Amino acid sequence: MKRLFSKKFSLSPEPQPPKHLTPPPQVGHTTGLQPSYLVPPVPHPRPYDHIALLATADGLLLRPHILDGTHLGHHVRISWGKGIKVEELEGDGESQGAAWDVSVIVYGIIGILELFTASYLLVISQKSEVGHLFEPSRPIHGVKGVTAIPLNSEDRARTIMDALASRNAAVARFSLVAASSNALEQQVSADVDPKSPEDSEDASSSRVKFAEEEQVKVMTPLNTQDFNLPDGPPSPSSGASTPSSEYSVYSTPIAKTLADRLSFWNRISKRATNSSSSRQAAPTSEEERQSLDEIIDEAGKEPTEILNEILETEALTPTTIEEKHSELDRKILREVVREYGKGQMYFAYNFDITRSLQNKQDQITHHHKRNILLAHLNALDQPPTTEDKIDVLAEPSPTLPLWRRVDRQFWWNEWLSKSFIDAGLHSYVLPIVQGFFQVASFPVPREPEASESGNAALVDYIIMSRRSRDRAGLRYQRRGVDDDAHVANFVETETIMRVEREGVSNVFSYVQIRGSIPLFWTQSGYALKPAPTLSPERTHDQNMGALNRHFKRTLPIYGPHTIVNLAEHHGKESAVTHAYRDYVREAKLPDVQYHEYDFHAETKGMK
Repeated sequence: MKRLFSKKFSLSPEPQPPKHLTPPPQVGHTTGLQPSYLVPPVPHPRPYDHIALLATADGLLLRPHILDGTHLGHHVRISWGKGIKVEELEGDGESQGAAWDVSVIVYGIIGILELFTASYLLVISQKSEVGHLFEPSRPIHGVKGVTAIPLNSEDRARTIMDALASRNAAVARFSLVAASSNALEQQVSADVDPKSPEDSEDASSSRVKFAEEEQVKVMTPLNTQDFNLPDGPPSPSSGASTPSSEYSVYSTPIAKTLADRLSFWNRISKRATNSSSSRQAAPTSEEERQSLDEIIDEAGKEPTEILNEILETEALTPTTIEEKHSELDRKILREVVREYGKGQMYFAYNFDITRSLQNKQDQITHHHKRNILLAHLNALDQPPTTEDKIDVLAEPSPTLPLWRRVDRQFWWNEWLSKSFIDAGLHSYVLPIVQGFFQVASFPVPREPEASESGNAALVDYIIMSRRSRDRAGLRYQRRGVDDDAHVANFVETETIMRVEREGVSNVFSYVQIRGSIPLFWTQSGYALKPAPTLSPERTHDQNMGALNRHFKRTLPIYGPHTIVNLAEHHGKESAVTHAYRDYVREAKLPDVQYHEYDFHAETKGMK
């Protein structure tokens, strides 16, 4: 057995990278394993924080962007076409005549979205700084903007990337502009107006300015002008503010049709235009006072019938299979870009944010016990070392790539990253978590001590909420548990607090979980206050089995449970509440305690 564990595998020769950089993983395929299972020779191959993209005739090229101008000896190429082909090539791409000085810099890769008609590379074009986990070297970022680059056409990809490059240059951030990009700077200066840092900051985040006067003046406008504006093309800046604006939720033909048909002022303007051949004909006072309710009354139909007629007559229904697939692709792409860019996705480059500090310490303890067992079997070259001091920020298995260490339950873009994982491009895989992260620091008064200076202790307070990707959905549409014992909208919330007392830094971590009641039940969303009901298709044994499997998964991870049921004890929710209580009592789990707390009754009147 010692020979088995001490067997050494030969590696193919590779060029020596610079010492201050982390090279991409390059391991010889002498083991017969897939590239995704090969561990790179350099420990902790962290994802790249800046990646350069360049569209060429052979495909879309990718390589890490180093601020000091240093280039590594490898780059990645994604071939054009619907079929995805990701491969790592030797060299930095300079020898092939690629103009990297006009490349586009992004903050990371979400993955590749494969649809019916085309495939898209989703990249992080904007990010926000959330804070850091105790140390500046452990920052946490939020996804602020996502851009979809089509992979089926070089021209379409260039259009999106040129717009993204222009915006990066306008932001005036050196890390987002490729080195020696004189041509790009000339193009940006000719096409984009220069912006000051204040303008770019205002554009990225909306701000509210309050008037200095305490009283607000109310003025009545003069009734001398009408609202009949001449027809004209829409403003080009209204729908193209960002490269991904073509996937805006307000650009669909149905939305425009509804806005034109159901808008009161547009209706008056159209009637005025149709009543006279002259464009200067103003609407009468009676038409100005006509409301949408009167229009519905004149038609003699219900509002739902009028809405259905508008959708049937005005909406362009696809006729061929290709048109249906194309329309479906646009909807899916628009929804994916919106979901990843609405401010609920977070990531970190150099440490795992999918696992709590408690989970990491449990893994470290487990690995230490395993190494002790292997040492007793003489399967290790050196005996494991023990340290008296515990590092609360230690990472279990730090030599593995980041995506190999994360909790897959909270890894939302795993499937999108499959092409890079299969190719063994570990440094291009960036795990993304959906949830909420907040970091704050504040002083707390303390009693004066001889060994301490100051009257206040600085407290670091961090909240990390991680939403599970299993059975996630909207309210009323995702309820209860599924056949795999995954509850709807499962969220793990960790509260971390660090405070120094008597010269010692103390770190506390408290973890709580929430989720839907682990029974088969539904709640229809078609009523204003729908009543939850147990699924009549499920038997008593099926509900009991799902509940036991759910706690069998969570108990080893989180330890003993204290259930606090916040549902109503009386009224519409009482049926599910009482059923949950009865099933937990019947299960008789030794590490599960059940408590009821009627949240609506206890907090009635904001008491």
